[in-house]
Amino acid sequence: MSQLNQQARGMRWSNAGCLPQPHSHPGVTDMQDCLSQELNRLLTDEKITTLLQPIVNIEKKNVFGYEALSRGPSDSTLHGAQMLFETAERCGLTSELDGLCLRTAARSWSGQGTPLKLFVNVSPAKLMPPEFNPSQLQELLETNRLKASDIVIELSERYPTADPSELLKTLSWLKAEGFLIAIDDLGSGYSGLKLWSELKPDFVKIDRHFIRDIQDDLVKREFLRSVVELADRLGCKLIAEGIETDAEFRVVAGQGISLVQGFLFGRPKPVATACLDALVVKPAQTNKLPRQETAGSL
Repeated sequence: MSQLNQQARGMRWSNAGCLPQPHSHPGVTDMQDCLSQELNRLLTDEKITTLLQPIVNIEKKNVFGYEALSRGPSDSTLHGAQMLFETAERCGLTSELDGLCLRTAARSWSGQGTPLKLFVNVSPAKLMPPEFNPSQLQELLETNRLKASDIVIELSERYPTADPSELLKTLSWLKAEGFLIAIDDLGSGYSGLKLWSELKPDFVKIDRHFIRDIQDDLVKREFLRSVVELADRLGCKLIAEGIETDAEFRVVAGQGISLVQGFLFGRPKPVATACLDALVVKPAQTNKLPRQETAGSL
């Protein structure tokens, strides 16, 4: 799940206090100034928390990996991901925030002591020159005793890329180094199948819009069926995001998708846990209390 919001793309702010456009209301200006100050304090003090949400393998009935989701301080206006990343975009500080989130996620994952895959969201801007720094990335891995093959770089298709050729160069380097690549939010934005064909990702994550109430929506089921067929031909693994009910899960599983993510299997938490009841209990019995498992026991 991408942490940015596409509405923020239509707004541009300067680094100097996130100055708004001339037509902004004075009250809005005051609010944005406060958010700017709060963001700068957060970045200076490195007050970011990593939460982990499980990605479950239906066929093997176990946890395949976790997505790292970043949050601001619990008592801050910037606690939620949407407000946090929108504010960073408006202030021209997305790259700084991305870097902090990556460092925090790496430290958190290193402390979990699990060999599973870690999925991390990275904005296209962070992967473009001059922001992308291979030596810093290697240092981050070494410091936290992680391997490139442990990490899946999630690139959202919600946002256009200024220079696709440069982005593809970086992604080719990452794959050569052993990193895995995922396209996030398929069906939600600008590039869609074009990005898929050019990037040749290891994983494609289907946007939650196409999963929500899919059991009642023929169009969504047909979309899912066509994506499954394409992924089979291209040798790419699909991940269905946003599964919240057993009915949604049954449809997704029936289409042959083996990797799933959503509240049905666990909400984002500071520790790597998962609920696997939906995989082993009959649908009529899913009202039982969920069985919690830690990553170390999987």
